[in-house]
Amino acid sequence: SFDPASMVTVRVGADQQTFAAHASFLCTRSDFFRTALSGERWQEAKSRIVNLPDDNPKIFEMYLGHVYTRKIDTARTELDDPYAMDAAVYKATMQEEYADLFQLYVLGEKLLDNSVKDAAISAVFKRAEGRYNGCRCSPSTKHLALVYEGTPAGSPCRRILID
Repeated sequence: SFDPASMVTVRVGADQQTFAAHASFLCTRSDFFRTALSGERWQEAKSRIVNLPDDNPKIFEMYLGHVYTRKIDTARTELDDPYAMDAAVYKATMQEEYADLFQLYVLGEKLLDNSVKDAAISAVFKRAEGRYNGCRCSPSTKHLALVYEGTPAGSPCRRILID
């Protein structure tokens, strides 16, 4: 709908980068947004502004992309010719993709959005199955620490990757 009342402003990161989104899309997908934007107890429900000061704007933009398209755009290593990229550049790019995907998973955990969590972990596995010159590029221990620190005990992602 084009009703301005259906829109919500989300300010993300220390610099409060502003994103506009349809409340109905966010509330359908996320228990966090559903709670924050409903009822009279929450300031966000009245102001239509949600602040996420501790989150990364780049990752929130990925999140919004998934909310609207159900796709995750990280395909920096999916080339027509996988050997067109230098091996060191490929590994660095894969590590960057893993970082983005794990941060997206952690954001999904915070926002209580199972759909984006499932999509993020599926994308991680898809990347991990890929090979470059016969070698696999696995997530680093830094990424595993990010998952461990950003998810509660019993988190499916934590159980799969760490436990």
